[in-house]
Amino acid sequence: MSETQPSAAASSSAPVQVPAAGRKPRSKAERVVVWGVIAVGLALIATEGMPRLRYTLDFNALEGAVAQQDSTDRGVVESQAKELVTHYSSVDSQTGLRSNELASPRVDAYTYNGLLSKRTIYVYYGHTLKGEEPEVLAVLREPVAFVEATEPTDDLQPQALDLTPVPTDSN
Repeated sequence: MSETQPSAAASSSAPVQVPAAGRKPRSKAERVVVWGVIAVGLALIATEGMPRLRYTLDFNALEGAVAQQDSTDRGVVESQAKELVTHYSSVDSQTGLRSNELASPRVDAYTYNGLLSKRTIYVYYGHTLKGEEPEVLAVLREPVAFVEATEPTDDLQPQALDLTPVPTDSN
């Protein structure tokens, strides 16, 4: 009976891992260094990933509201745009844009700063009457210079605007 008791006790306790031959266990200092490097790497990923996530969420929300505006007659006004874009690092409002004055007198640039990159959402506003809120014309990832269509028209209808990005000096 004494033979069965030790085997029962051995089977009920957790097995002890024995290091493999030729491999000695890591020192505490080495483990601290390795986990420290892993923690710093995760912190770097988080500080770059959070601004990118916020940028994507804000851009998609604002772009979706403007796309919905196209299907209805109600436009997105400045106060609604500011409610949708909430996680930016800084905002720069530019007025008196020479190249864009006919199409858009003002653009707000919402900047999201990460460690490795800087992302910006450009919100272009239209002309308004005094006392009215400006309506959002376009939401873009790159600055654009609105250029009038080059085809001459004989009628008095306004010409279409070309919204293709044009390199600017702002970057």
